Parts: sequence; structure tokens; C-alpha cells
Amino acid sequence: MDERDGGFSLVELLVAMLLFTLIGGVITNQTIHAMKQSDAQTRRAAVLSQERNALDRLGRDLRTAGYPILAAQDSSITVAYTAGTLRRQITWAATVSGGATQLTVDETDTNTSNNSSTTKQRNVVIAKLQPGAKLFTYYAADGSVVPLMTGSTTNYPPTVIQTVKVSLSALLPSGKVANIAQIIDPRNNPGSTS
Repeated sequence: MDERDGGFSLVELLVAMLLFTLIGGVITNQTIHAMKQSDAQTRRAAVLSQERNALDRLGRDLRTAGYPILAAQDSSITVAYTAGTLRRQITWAATVSGGATQLTVDETDTNTSNNSSTTKQRNVVIAKLQPGAKLFTYYAADGSVVPLMTGSTTNYPPTVIQTVKVSLSALLPSGKVANIAQIIDPRNNPGSTS
């Protein structure tokens, strides 16, 4: 009787197990890598969505408020508008909280009929901005950059700032930066043709 009639030898079984283990390890490794890539893409898409939503809201605020721009800095902008007896002042600013630079929005509503006011910090629009990044650039009608005023009176005449470029650089969990920018032409812009 042949001793191979009973099945596989121990060496053959060990070789087969080793091959299946190697193939399983490669497949598992590829699956884990694909899942990590998918997760990173999902986080990147979420950050870009936050940036687009922030630009949309900021654009609406600037177009609603129009002129004058009450305060203009590299890292903040303040505008105001009046609707009936309500005067709303809106400040978009890069603020530092817990070591992270955030884009926040503050609103102050004043009832002009009785001079009562309420202030609310609307929310953190983007949780992690690139520290020290220039958020706002202001342009004159000829396309030149408007120099920023200093001091407590930074109320720009309507003819000075014609457009505002908003550049957002959000930090991704991977440490990379997602950049998005938009040029906004405020309503009631004396130089606007729209």
C-alpha cells in the first residue's frame, strides 16, 4: 500500500497554509489601505464643504450688507446693514481657541427704535484654519490692493474698497492644507456694474 493514498503530507499542508496566509495578508493589507484612503477622502470632502459653505455665507453677508465696510483687516471684516428698525453688524474673524485658529462669525443686532442690542456668536464655521494665513484681501477699482487702516477708525469710504478676496486655508487631519478662494463684489458697490 502506498503511503500517499491517505491524503497530503505534512510538508504539503504547511506550504498550502503558508501560501493562503500570504495571500490573505496581502488582501487584508490592500483592504485596510483602501479604507484609509476612503476615510481621508471623506474628511477632505467634509473640510472643502465647510469652506464652500463659509464662502457662500460670507458672500451673502457681504452682498446683503454692501457698504460701508466698517472694519477691514487681514484676518477679519466687519459689515452692517439695516432692515426696518433692525441694524445687524456682522464680524467674520480668525480667532485662536485651544491652540487652533478658527473662522468665527459674531452678530450684533440693535433695535434702533429702543436702542436695545443683543450679541451672539453664531458659530465656528471652520474648526482649523492654517495659522497666520491672510483671509481677506481688499481691492480698489483699478485692481490695486487697498492698504489697511490702523487705529479704531477703520470705516472705509464706499469708493475705496471695490472687491474683497476671501482665501480660506483649512487644515486637514492629514496635516495638508485645503485652499479655496472667492472674490466677492459687495452690493451697493459704487463701482459695481451688476
